[in-house]
Amino acid sequence: MADAQIEVVGLRELVKDIKAAGDKQLEDELKDAHKASAEVVAVAARPMIPRQSGLLAGTLRTAASLRGGRVALGKKKVPYANPIHWGWPSRGIEARPFLLDAFQANQPQALEAFETRVERLVDHIGP
Repeated sequence: MADAQIEVVGLRELVKDIKAAGDKQLEDELKDAHKASAEVVAVAARPMIPRQSGLLAGTLRTAASLRGGRVALGKKKVPYANPIHWGWPSRGIEARPFLLDAFQANQPQALEAFETRVERLVDHIGP
């Protein structure tokens, strides 16, 4: 699937500083911030997922690293996530971009979830 992203100015420097500090707790807090923002989108997307058997909805998941959060759908045993989401006109499958819609509709909330946790992290680091 194509990526929809929010660019965070200063994130690269923050990651660099956290790694330099060698503090695993700070790394975990930044990952938690990314995970929280991804969860906002996942929660909004879940009721929008087309359901026949429920297998596709069961593959919705979030992940996070120091550099970002991610919402993913599909897996090897459920390979039709991309055609369902983006469509496949030659096969008569219309696009139903529910993940993208959830992302676009919930960007402010996702960003707020991220900012709240990063502010706490920066307060923890100190001046």
